[in-house]
Amino acid sequence: MILEVGCGDRVPVVKMESETVLGDVTNVLTENGTKTVDDLSSRVSLIRINVKQSSYLDYHEKWSEGNSHIDISTILCLEGECGDVLEAIDQCLN
Repeated sequence: MILEVGCGDRVPVVKMESETVLGDVTNVLTENGTKTVDDLSSRVSLIRINVKQSSYLDYHEKWSEGNSHIDISTILCLEGECGDVLEAIDQCLN
C-alpha cells in the first residue's frame, strides 16, 4: 500500500512518484500487462488523503512510454482532514 497524505494537485512531484511506484509494482505483478492478477487492488493500492478531492493524473503513463498498466480501481482518493480520515480508517480496521 502506498499512502499519500496532503499532496494536492499543486504538489505534482509527490503525486508523480506515488503513481510511478504504483505503476512499477503493477507492471511487475502483471508481467508488463501480459498477465491478469485477480483482485489486484488487494495486492497493491494507492490511497490519497487530501482536504479537497484529488485525482488520478496518470503521470506514470507519460513516463513509462505507454507501458503503464495501472488499474484505476487500485487508487482510492479520500477527502477530509488528515487526522480525521486516518482515525476513521483506524476505526474501520479495529
